[in-house]
Amino acid sequence: KVSWCCRINSGMLQLDEDRFVRFNTKRGMSDVIGQMRTGQFLAVECKREGAQLMDHQREFLNEVIRNGGVAFVARNITDAEEALRQP
Repeated sequence: KVSWCCRINSGMLQLDEDRFVRFNTKRGMSDVIGQMRTGQFLAVECKREGAQLMDHQREFLNEVIRNGGVAFVARNITDAEEALRQP
């Protein structure tokens, strides 16, 4: 069902005392983005077991869903496979 996907680096890296590099400007962007074969946008937030979504991550997933995309949290490969089986 997935046409393509890639890992997105988020957040910021401190180079030295005064210099930072921001990896993207969309707050809450999911760890994996892509496109379904249907043309829908795909967003997957990867979380380890027990870790909670931050509000801005939840807001990003909800924004994708509101706009017709596919978005979910995956704690393991089984979660991703199950979510992608949904119609």
